[in-house]
Amino acid sequence: MSVSCYRYCRVTPSCSAQYVCNKLTGAPVHSLPGGRTVVPLLHPQHHSLPFALTLELHARQPERYGDTAKLPRPPQLDPSVFALHYMLAGSGKLVRAGGSEQLQAGDAVLMQSGAAACCVADGDDEEEWSARQPAGGSEAPAWHLAELVAYMPQELFRQPRQQTGQVPLLAAASLQPLLQHASTEVGTLPDSMARELLAGAKATARQALLGGEGPGAQQDGSSSSGDEGGSSNSSSSSAGGSGERLLPFFQSAANSLAGWWQQQQDRTCPVTKRTLAELTAFQMPGQTNRLAVQFDPFSRPEVPFISGIEVFERGHHTQPHVHPHAHELFFILAGQGTAFCGSERFPVTAGDVVVFCPGAIHGIDNDSSSRMYCLELMVPNEQFAEFVRTGTDTGRLAADDLCVLASIGCR
Repeated sequence: MSVSCYRYCRVTPSCSAQYVCNKLTGAPVHSLPGGRTVVPLLHPQHHSLPFALTLELHARQPERYGDTAKLPRPPQLDPSVFALHYMLAGSGKLVRAGGSEQLQAGDAVLMQSGAAACCVADGDDEEEWSARQPAGGSEAPAWHLAELVAYMPQELFRQPRQQTGQVPLLAAASLQPLLQHASTEVGTLPDSMARELLAGAKATARQALLGGEGPGAQQDGSSSSGDEGGSSNSSSSSAGGSGERLLPFFQSAANSLAGWWQQQQDRTCPVTKRTLAELTAFQMPGQTNRLAVQFDPFSRPEVPFISGIEVFERGHHTQPHVHPHAHELFFILAGQGTAFCGSERFPVTAGDVVVFCPGAIHGIDNDSSSRMYCLELMVPNEQFAEFVRTGTDTGRLAADDLCVLASIGCR
């Protein structure tokens, strides 16, 4: 069997106890204050991993949070932890100091814990939620926003980008309210709810993404401000007032300064949102799989990992390969395939999460009749982003990809 290490150092690959595979169905369900439900999928201590992964569900009738109110967060959660959120299904809003913006299925958000919060948007009610469900579907679920959240230690972000040594461990104590609360366990996730979650993106994202809100609305606001400046400039020309003619210039300078200041704040405490529609995909060199990049060191220099939506074409076979120091996570969003670690092969399907540990010969094949879509995370980057970007830039995700992931582009 041919094993590729890409451009990495030589290692002695093995696969004894070198992977973790869990399923949504049957996972323990825990209840938290404030209408939140947490389903731990990967535990840093139990699975010997440098990160944690949870499924978090937000109730339809949460506490209301204003833009300037205290941001909701799990009690006693260590604020030094960084979190990567992926909106699996439903809709809501991202609240942070200075305002809020819309969230819908397919959005990814990177933040330092406590710097912002994902929650249900004000004004969402039972009738509106039910109206967004597919015709003939089941009853409206008990949640309004479902997200996958990967928690990572702050020390990971402090390491130099070029460093590819072992990643620091994430102390379970820093995530105790999320991972260790056996007294609040309320059952296990049934198969019907797991299927509902994975199908939820198609049912809830279309109207939000096609409704003309978000960045476009902000641009309209900027345009209107510019029109006002133009009117003022016109009247000042007729009056001959030089002070009024300079007003748009000062307004522009102030906006630029505010933007610069926000960038500096983001560098210290990044809160960055990526939508499916803005991701750029790269076809792997010599492969038939594509990765639509959400975050990597090229998009944010301080990010020490790469994450994105990986698309495996029908009949795709991954070349067996090794990452000497990095953990690679796959959460299957849609489709099915066969994962392998060394000589061991096992099926994976929507709702499964698989982590391949450093030194493991691994890969995922897709011998099914449809594409397979995965949320992919490589910690640390270990030059994987550089390898991905040596592939073919295929542009944005295609309409049929968006149809599967968020019911956009469906014919």
